[in-house]
This record gives sequence, structure tokens and C-alpha cells, in this order.
Amino acid sequence: FALLFLGGKEVIVTGNCNYLYSCDVETSAIKKIHCIKGPNGLYIEKYNIFDISPDNSCIAFSMENTGYVVLVSTKTKNWIAEFKLNCPARTLSFSPDGNYILASGKDSEIFKFDMKMRRCVRRLYNEGGSGTSSMCIAPNDNYFSKRFTAVGSDSGIVNLYDESFGNEKASIGVVHPKPMHAFKNLTTSVSTMKFNHDAQILAIASNLKRDAFRLVHVASNSVFANWPTSRTPIGYAHSFDFSPQSKYLAVGNDIGKVLLYRLNHY
Repeated sequence: FALLFLGGKEVIVTGNCNYLYSCDVETSAIKKIHCIKGPNGLYIEKYNIFDISPDNSCIAFSMENTGYVVLVSTKTKNWIAEFKLNCPARTLSFSPDGNYILASGKDSEIFKFDMKMRRCVRRLYNEGGSGTSSMCIAPNDNYFSKRFTAVGSDSGIVNLYDESFGNEKASIGVVHPKPMHAFKNLTTSVSTMKFNHDAQILAIASNLKRDAFRLVHVASNSVFANWPTSRTPIGYAHSFDFSPQSKYLAVGNDIGKVLLYRLNHY
């Protein structure tokens, strides 16, 4: 996994291992970082589940087998704070404004942590009961002026929630929000999801099945039927992203190819 941040000045490279690399783009200097200390004297063992805050001030890592989500400073690479789940987080997602972070694991319970108060402010249950495998939040400045949240599960179902998700009034217990729509086009665990820049399109994929890649038209709550087709050489989609104005879509697959597609609507 690689992540470009600090205005393109630094790259974090990591994987399913107990260390990561920090690469200075301007000087080409590479620094190996390991043994980042978390709460209770514990160390982060693997760095493969993470997300970076929109203001680039910190990176959130999931601590394997503990249930902790650790915030690490992007400047010092030291521990800042931590949150606790009931089980290890399998997916993390900062809100576009950086005010909160969503974290969830195999129990389908989603924790909403407030970044300023440093505590959980809402617990939500993803409808369907299958373990949470992926989450993403739509950009703030989008076509609908609404904040959509997509939650993918082990069963392959993707639930799309509207702006009320996480804002329901509840004093105690777990909130059970109703999704706008449940997409059942994938049949294996959802590994990656991404909204395009104006949130009109949601791309969803599972890297466990060949050609398990779909584009969702958010306004109509439907999946595009005309692409990809049975002849589109997607393969096993491991990563993808839209260009800044969504003119292009890049898809990386299991054989090392990056497929570039033109989105004619944009």
C-alpha cells in the first residue's frame, strides 16, 4: 500500500508487515520506521490497515488483535491518541472535514469517533449482520450536497446511507440506521470502494473474484449495466481511483497491470 500526502511531498509505503517506509519526494530520502508505540506499552504489529486525515496531520492505524485504532503524527511518526473498538478494526475512514473517523470490524458495528473530543460519539449497526470489510464517505463538495456513506461487507452487499448516518439522536446503545439502498451485485467480500469527485459514481470491487468490479449510479441507486462487460479485462481488481475531475478511472489488477479508462460523461 502507498499513500501520497503533505501536498505530494511525502509517500508512506507499507504492507502486511511490522514496519513502513517514509519517502521524501523532493530529496528521495527513504526512512524505515518500525516499532511505533501505542497504548499500554503495545506496539503496532502491522501497518496494512490505515487512513490519513484530510489535513494530513495524522495517520490512523488499526492495531491487530487488540481493537485499538492508533493516531500517529505524520511529522514525528509518534503516537498521539487511540480509540477502542470491541474487535480489531478491518476498515477505517476519515470524514472529508476530518472531524471524525469511522472504524469497524467483523461484528458489523461501526464506531464514530470524534477527533476533537477523542471519544466515541455514536455506535451504528450495519444492516445485514455480515462483517464490515470496507467503508468510504463521499466528498463534501459533491453534486448532491449530501454526505453519503457506503459500507461494504463480507457477504458482498454494499449499503448506501444518506447524510443522517451517524447523526441519529440516541443517548445510549447502538443505532440501527436504514440504508437508502443495498447493492447485491458482488458475491464475495467487498475489498475496495471509492466515490468519484462529485459522488455521482461509487466504484465497488472484491479482489476475491475475477471481474468483480462495478460502478454504481448514486442518483438512481442502480449499477451501470453497460460496463464493465464480460469482455472487459479487469481481472482481480486490487486497487482503483478516479482522476481529480473523474475524466479517467484507473484499475490495478493481480497481474500488475494498471488499466486506464475514459469516462465520457466527464
